[in-house]
Amino acid sequence: MHVFFVCPKAISCWELIGVCHIIQDLLLNADNFASMLFDLIDRLSTQQQALVAMTLWSLWKSRNAKLWESTDTSPSYIVTHAKDSLNEWSCM
Repeated sequence: MHVFFVCPKAISCWELIGVCHIIQDLLLNADNFASMLFDLIDRLSTQQQALVAMTLWSLWKSRNAKLWESTDTSPSYIVTHAKDSLNEWSCM
């Protein structure tokens, strides 16, 4: 939960894509990660669902880069990477 929804970097990412208010509401009653994620997906449009999924992936990759390569990325880079990856994936 922390890596994807609670840490300041994740919160900044969600603010950048405009779903932070939804996540904050869901966190008030979240029991676990799975229920939080599925409740979030249920509240989003199809387009938002795809962007949230790619942002989760980009956050995960960013955390791994920080852990294994000592590379720190900004929230704007994470969101840009998510959008670019989604665009590339959509074109395939």
